[in-house]
Amino acid sequence: TAVGILYSFATIAGLVALSTTAYFPTTKEAFMVSAVIAVVALLAWFFLVPSETPEELSAGASGEKVKIGEVLKSVLTCRDIYFIIVAFVFVGVIGFTLGGILPTVLGSRGMGTAEAGLMSSVYSVGQVVGCLAMAPILSKVKSEKVFLCITAALLIVLFPLIMIVPTGAVLGVILFVVGFLSYGLTPIFLALPIRYEKVGPVRAGTAGGLLTTFQSLASAFLPGMVIIPLAGGNYTTLFIIMAIMAAIILVCALFIRFPKAEGAEQ
Repeated sequence: TAVGILYSFATIAGLVALSTTAYFPTTKEAFMVSAVIAVVALLAWFFLVPSETPEELSAGASGEKVKIGEVLKSVLTCRDIYFIIVAFVFVGVIGFTLGGILPTVLGSRGMGTAEAGLMSSVYSVGQVVGCLAMAPILSKVKSEKVFLCITAALLIVLFPLIMIVPTGAVLGVILFVVGFLSYGLTPIFLALPIRYEKVGPVRAGTAGGLLTTFQSLASAFLPGMVIIPLAGGNYTTLFIIMAIMAAIILVCALFIRFPKAEGAEQ
Protein backbone atom coordinates (compact mmCIF):
# COMPACT_ATOMS: atom_id res chain seq x y z
CA THR A 1 0.00 0.00 0.00
CA ALA A 2 2.84 2.39 0.85
CA VAL A 3 4.47 1.70 -2.53
CA GLY A 4 1.14 2.36 -4.20
CA ILE A 5 0.82 5.72 -2.47
CA LEU A 6 4.30 6.74 -3.65
CA TYR A 7 3.60 5.69 -7.24
CA SER A 8 0.24 7.45 -7.20
CA PHE A 9 2.05 10.79 -6.93
CA ALA A 10 3.82 10.06 -10.22
CA THR A 11 0.49 9.28 -11.88
CA ILE A 12 -1.04 12.46 -10.46
CA ALA A 13 1.76 14.39 -12.16
CA GLY A 14 0.91 12.65 -15.43
CA LEU A 15 -2.76 13.44 -14.93
CA VAL A 16 -2.03 17.14 -14.48
CA ALA A 17 0.26 17.13 -17.53
CA LEU A 18 -2.31 15.46 -19.80
CA SER A 19 -5.07 17.78 -18.58
CA THR A 20 -3.14 21.02 -19.09
CA THR A 21 -0.78 20.49 -22.04
CA ALA A 22 -3.41 21.36 -24.64
CA TYR A 23 -3.92 24.79 -23.07
CA PHE A 24 -0.34 26.04 -23.64
CA PRO A 25 -0.24 28.53 -26.54
CA THR A 26 2.92 26.96 -28.01
CA THR A 27 5.05 23.87 -27.49
CA LYS A 28 7.95 26.16 -26.56
CA GLU A 29 6.10 27.44 -23.49
CA ALA A 30 5.10 23.89 -22.52
CA PHE A 31 8.72 22.73 -22.65
CA MET A 32 9.89 25.77 -20.70
CA VAL A 33 7.46 24.97 -17.89
CA SER A 34 8.61 21.33 -17.97
CA ALA A 35 12.23 22.43 -17.71
CA VAL A 36 11.49 24.61 -14.68
CA ILE A 37 9.66 21.75 -12.95
CA ALA A 38 12.56 19.38 -13.71
CA VAL A 39 15.09 21.80 -12.20
CA VAL A 40 12.95 22.24 -9.07
CA ALA A 41 12.68 18.45 -8.71
CA LEU A 42 16.44 18.05 -9.11
CA LEU A 43 17.19 20.66 -6.46
CA ALA A 44 14.62 19.11 -4.11
CA TRP A 45 16.34 15.74 -4.54
CA PHE A 46 19.77 17.12 -3.67
CA PHE A 47 18.67 19.17 -0.67
CA LEU A 48 15.83 17.09 0.81
CA VAL A 49 16.71 13.43 0.19
CA PRO A 50 19.25 11.95 2.67
CA SER A 51 22.45 10.61 1.16
CA GLU A 52 23.14 6.94 1.87
CA THR A 53 25.54 4.38 0.49
CA PRO A 54 24.20 1.30 -1.35
CA GLU A 55 25.22 -0.82 1.65
CA GLU A 56 23.24 1.41 4.02
CA LEU A 57 20.21 1.29 1.76
CA SER A 58 20.43 -2.50 1.57
CA ALA A 59 20.73 -2.74 5.34
CA GLY A 60 17.40 -0.95 5.73
CA ALA A 61 15.62 -0.81 9.05
CA SER A 62 17.38 -3.94 10.33
CA GLY A 63 20.70 -2.08 10.51
CA GLU A 64 22.48 -5.18 9.23
CA LYS A 65 25.53 -4.08 7.24
CA VAL A 66 26.00 -6.11 4.07
CA LYS A 67 28.09 -5.79 0.91
CA ILE A 68 26.15 -4.83 -2.19
CA GLY A 69 27.77 -7.65 -4.21
CA GLU A 70 26.62 -10.28 -1.71
CA VAL A 71 23.14 -8.79 -1.63
CA LEU A 72 22.89 -8.80 -5.43
CA LYS A 73 24.11 -12.41 -5.61
CA SER A 74 21.50 -13.51 -3.08
CA VAL A 75 18.69 -11.69 -4.89
CA LEU A 76 19.64 -13.24 -8.23
CA THR A 77 19.46 -16.76 -6.78
CA CYS A 78 15.72 -16.25 -6.23
CA ARG A 79 14.13 -17.67 -9.38
CA ASP A 80 10.90 -15.70 -8.88
CA ILE A 81 12.80 -12.44 -9.35
CA TYR A 82 13.29 -13.18 -13.05
CA PHE A 83 9.56 -13.63 -13.69
CA ILE A 84 8.80 -10.51 -11.66
CA ILE A 85 11.36 -8.50 -13.64
CA VAL A 86 9.83 -9.55 -16.97
CA ALA A 87 6.29 -8.79 -15.77
CA PHE A 88 7.35 -5.47 -14.23
CA VAL A 89 9.17 -4.45 -17.41
CA PHE A 90 6.09 -5.00 -19.57
CA VAL A 91 3.83 -3.24 -17.08
CA GLY A 92 6.11 -0.20 -17.39
CA VAL A 93 6.42 -0.42 -21.18
CA ILE A 94 2.63 -0.61 -21.54
CA GLY A 95 2.14 2.43 -19.31
CA PHE A 96 4.89 4.46 -20.98
CA THR A 97 3.73 3.63 -24.52
CA LEU A 98 0.04 4.20 -23.90
CA GLY A 99 0.57 7.36 -21.85
CA GLY A 100 2.70 8.90 -24.57
CA ILE A 101 0.63 8.02 -27.62
CA LEU A 102 -2.95 7.99 -26.26
CA PRO A 103 -3.79 11.63 -27.13
CA THR A 104 -2.58 11.01 -30.70
CA VAL A 105 -4.62 7.80 -30.93
CA LEU A 106 -7.74 9.57 -29.73
CA GLY A 107 -7.06 12.40 -32.17
CA SER A 108 -6.96 9.86 -34.99
CA ARG A 109 -10.44 8.79 -33.93
CA GLY A 110 -11.82 12.28 -34.51
CA MET A 111 -11.33 13.97 -31.15
CA GLY A 112 -10.05 17.52 -30.87
CA THR A 113 -6.86 18.32 -28.96
CA ALA A 114 -8.63 19.44 -25.77
CA GLU A 115 -11.11 16.55 -25.87
CA ALA A 116 -8.34 14.00 -26.44
CA GLY A 117 -6.34 15.45 -23.54
CA LEU A 118 -9.37 15.28 -21.27
CA MET A 119 -10.14 11.68 -22.26
CA SER A 120 -6.48 10.76 -21.73
CA SER A 121 -6.70 12.21 -18.23
CA VAL A 122 -9.44 9.64 -17.50
CA TYR A 123 -6.80 6.97 -18.14
CA SER A 124 -4.46 8.79 -15.73
CA VAL A 125 -7.17 8.94 -13.07
CA GLY A 126 -7.49 5.17 -13.40
CA GLN A 127 -3.74 4.88 -12.84
CA VAL A 128 -3.91 6.92 -9.64
CA VAL A 129 -6.85 4.94 -8.26
CA GLY A 130 -5.21 1.65 -9.28
CA CYS A 131 -2.01 2.49 -7.43
CA LEU A 132 -3.96 3.21 -4.26
CA ALA A 133 -6.59 0.46 -4.46
CA MET A 134 -5.09 -2.63 -6.12
CA ALA A 135 -2.77 -3.64 -3.27
CA PRO A 136 -5.52 -3.48 -0.59
CA ILE A 137 -7.83 -5.44 -2.90
CA LEU A 138 -5.12 -8.05 -3.48
CA SER A 139 -4.69 -8.51 0.29
CA LYS A 140 -8.36 -9.48 0.57
CA VAL A 141 -8.58 -12.09 -2.20
CA LYS A 142 -8.16 -15.80 -1.60
CA SER A 143 -5.64 -16.41 -4.38
CA GLU A 144 -3.25 -13.66 -5.43
CA LYS A 145 -2.09 -15.69 -8.42
CA VAL A 146 -5.63 -16.07 -9.78
CA PHE A 147 -6.34 -12.38 -9.19
CA LEU A 148 -3.26 -11.25 -11.14
CA CYS A 149 -3.98 -13.72 -13.95
CA ILE A 150 -7.54 -12.40 -14.25
CA THR A 151 -6.20 -8.83 -14.26
CA ALA A 152 -3.79 -9.61 -17.11
CA ALA A 153 -6.53 -11.49 -19.01
CA LEU A 154 -8.84 -8.46 -18.76
CA LEU A 155 -6.09 -6.24 -20.17
CA ILE A 156 -5.67 -8.64 -23.10
CA VAL A 157 -9.34 -8.12 -23.94
CA LEU A 158 -9.53 -4.38 -23.21
CA PHE A 159 -6.56 -3.14 -25.25
CA PRO A 160 -8.05 -3.93 -28.70
CA LEU A 161 -11.40 -2.50 -27.57
CA ILE A 162 -9.81 0.97 -27.31
CA MET A 163 -9.85 1.07 -31.13
CA ILE A 164 -13.19 -0.70 -31.53
CA VAL A 165 -15.76 0.92 -29.22
CA PRO A 166 -17.28 4.30 -30.19
CA THR A 167 -15.79 7.42 -28.67
CA GLY A 168 -17.70 8.60 -25.63
CA ALA A 169 -18.59 7.33 -22.18
CA VAL A 170 -17.91 3.65 -22.94
CA LEU A 171 -14.42 4.44 -24.20
CA GLY A 172 -13.83 6.54 -21.09
CA VAL A 173 -14.80 3.62 -18.85
CA ILE A 174 -12.46 1.30 -20.75
CA LEU A 175 -9.57 3.75 -20.48
CA PHE A 176 -10.18 4.16 -16.75
CA VAL A 177 -10.22 0.39 -16.20
CA VAL A 178 -7.09 -0.09 -18.33
CA GLY A 179 -5.28 2.56 -16.28
CA PHE A 180 -6.58 1.06 -13.03
CA LEU A 181 -5.52 -2.50 -13.85
CA SER A 182 -2.22 -1.84 -15.64
CA TYR A 183 -0.73 0.69 -13.26
CA GLY A 184 -2.23 -1.04 -10.24
CA LEU A 185 0.13 -3.93 -10.97
CA THR A 186 3.18 -1.68 -10.46
CA PRO A 187 3.20 -1.49 -6.63
CA ILE A 188 2.18 -5.15 -6.39
CA PHE A 189 5.17 -6.44 -8.35
CA LEU A 190 7.54 -3.92 -6.77
CA ALA A 191 6.59 -4.95 -3.22
CA LEU A 192 6.55 -8.69 -3.89
CA PRO A 193 10.32 -9.51 -3.58
CA ILE A 194 10.42 -8.62 0.13
CA ARG A 195 8.26 -11.70 0.81
CA TYR A 196 10.88 -14.17 -0.46
CA GLU A 197 13.32 -15.71 1.99
CA LYS A 198 16.34 -15.03 -0.25
CA VAL A 199 15.41 -11.34 -0.45
CA GLY A 200 13.57 -10.20 2.69
CA PRO A 201 13.72 -6.69 4.16
CA VAL A 202 17.54 -6.53 4.04
CA ARG A 203 17.75 -7.12 0.27
CA ALA A 204 14.41 -5.65 -0.81
CA GLY A 205 16.04 -2.34 -1.79
CA THR A 206 18.42 -4.10 -4.17
CA ALA A 207 15.60 -6.17 -5.66
CA GLY A 208 13.54 -3.02 -6.16
CA GLY A 209 16.51 -1.34 -7.78
CA LEU A 210 16.83 -4.21 -10.25
CA LEU A 211 13.16 -4.02 -11.13
CA THR A 212 13.11 -0.26 -11.69
CA THR A 213 16.41 -0.30 -13.61
CA PHE A 214 15.22 -2.91 -16.10
CA GLN A 215 11.85 -1.22 -16.40
CA SER A 216 13.41 2.20 -17.03
CA LEU A 217 15.76 0.83 -19.69
CA ALA A 218 12.98 -1.06 -21.44
CA SER A 219 10.59 1.91 -21.28
CA ALA A 220 13.26 4.16 -22.80
CA PHE A 221 14.08 1.92 -25.76
CA LEU A 222 11.25 -0.54 -26.55
CA PRO A 223 8.38 1.89 -27.32
CA GLY A 224 10.25 4.14 -29.75
CA MET A 225 12.68 1.60 -31.22
CA VAL A 226 10.59 -1.59 -31.36
CA ILE A 227 6.88 -1.33 -30.57
CA ILE A 228 5.79 1.78 -32.50
CA PRO A 229 7.92 0.95 -35.61
CA LEU A 230 6.58 -2.62 -35.47
CA ALA A 231 3.02 -1.27 -35.48
CA GLY A 232 3.85 0.69 -38.62
CA GLY A 233 1.49 3.56 -37.85
CA ASN A 234 -1.47 1.22 -37.41
CA TYR A 235 -2.93 1.87 -33.97
CA THR A 236 -5.01 -1.32 -34.01
CA THR A 237 -1.79 -3.29 -34.44
CA LEU A 238 -0.24 -1.26 -31.63
CA PHE A 239 -2.96 -2.29 -29.20
CA ILE A 240 -2.69 -5.91 -30.32
CA ILE A 241 1.01 -5.72 -29.41
CA MET A 242 0.02 -4.35 -26.00
CA ALA A 243 -2.39 -7.27 -25.60
CA ILE A 244 0.52 -9.62 -26.35
CA MET A 245 2.57 -7.90 -23.64
CA ALA A 246 -0.33 -8.37 -21.23
CA ALA A 247 -0.32 -12.07 -22.18
CA ILE A 248 3.37 -12.25 -21.25
CA ILE A 249 2.50 -10.71 -17.86
CA LEU A 250 -0.17 -13.39 -17.44
CA VAL A 251 2.34 -16.17 -18.18
CA CYS A 252 4.80 -14.69 -15.66
CA ALA A 253 2.06 -14.53 -13.02
CA LEU A 254 1.46 -18.25 -13.52
CA PHE A 255 5.07 -19.02 -12.57
CA ILE A 256 5.48 -16.52 -9.73
CA ARG A 257 5.10 -17.88 -6.19
CA PHE A 258 3.18 -15.77 -3.69
CA PRO A 259 4.49 -16.45 -0.16
CA LYS A 260 2.13 -15.70 2.69
CA ALA A 261 3.24 -13.76 5.73
CA GLU A 262 4.02 -16.95 7.61
CA GLY A 263 6.09 -18.27 4.74
CA ALA A 264 3.54 -20.57 3.17
CA GLU A 265 3.15 -20.35 -0.59
CA GLN A 266 0.18 -20.46 -2.91
